[in-house]
Amino acid sequence: MNEEYRSLLANDTWDLVPLPKGRKLARCKWVYRTKYGPDGKVDKHKACLVAKGFSQVEGIDYTETFSPVAKMNSIRLVLSLAASFKWKVHHMDVKSAFLHGDLHEEIYMEQPIGFIQTNSSLVCRLKKSLYGLKQAPRAWYAKMDSFLLETDFSRCHSDNTVYTKKVGKSLIILVLYVDGLILTGSDPNLINHVKSSLKKKFK
Repeated sequence: MNEEYRSLLANDTWDLVPLPKGRKLARCKWVYRTKYGPDGKVDKHKACLVAKGFSQVEGIDYTETFSPVAKMNSIRLVLSLAASFKWKVHHMDVKSAFLHGDLHEEIYMEQPIGFIQTNSSLVCRLKKSLYGLKQAPRAWYAKMDSFLLETDFSRCHSDNTVYTKKVGKSLIILVLYVDGLILTGSDPNLINHVKSSLKKKFK
């Protein structure tokens, strides 16, 4: 919990403010899960702060929620290409991915249980999309999509979660899904450069 809370503060997720008159307060909760390693043994325990998005009001707390999801056929095709050309396949998880999405609506949430500041009357005005918010997946996708296009990737017309980048004769393919991605291609140096750029942007 302490690590997750520090991550929230480091990402400038909210400002503490008085709740404006007439505005509804969203609740939140801590969700705990256990991650296992390839050998089946416990790798780590993780806590995640989740907003109770079911209390959000359409038109006030959010407008659009749609976010593209990687098609299974696209993932199979990319993996098949990697196998055929003997390309290495890289998998990356983005830590606290949804926190990188910018929030454009005014949403007020109670302070997290266990971390309430001295003035308990203050609430969190969210600046970043938090897990549980209805628009969180869309905000995260928009942030990643913008970054990839700015770094000369091209978005696939038939699947908006697949991106390609050509540099000379080299080709790399990236598939984005939820809070992770698959990366493969013909040039290991170019792939390492992309991975470094992603880690720097979404550290």
